[in-house]
Amino acid sequence: MSSPPRGPNPAAVRQTGIVQPRNPAAGFFKPPPRAPWTFYGIAFAFGFAMGSALEYSVVKTGYYDILRFAEARRVAKDRMEIEEANEKLDVYLKTGRLELDDAEN
Repeated sequence: MSSPPRGPNPAAVRQTGIVQPRNPAAGFFKPPPRAPWTFYGIAFAFGFAMGSALEYSVVKTGYYDILRFAEARRVAKDRMEIEEANEKLDVYLKTGRLELDDAEN
């Protein structure tokens, strides 16, 4: 097997008059051949089965219930804070004074 010629491409020099460097990685990044359609079918089935199994385990362990209760607790806390702020605003609008709690002094 002969080695590739070294130096500039003679055709490129004749056309442009400028020496074009050779790209040593020109054939390195060729795309791989396409896999058969059965590979994609098997990969899809495997991914679907794994995703279904993970979802089933998450439901059975009660993870979504834990998330739902935590979200409900956060929403209730936010509503209580808004109600307290509205009560303080009503007192301020009636009296013109802002009454602070003992913990805030």
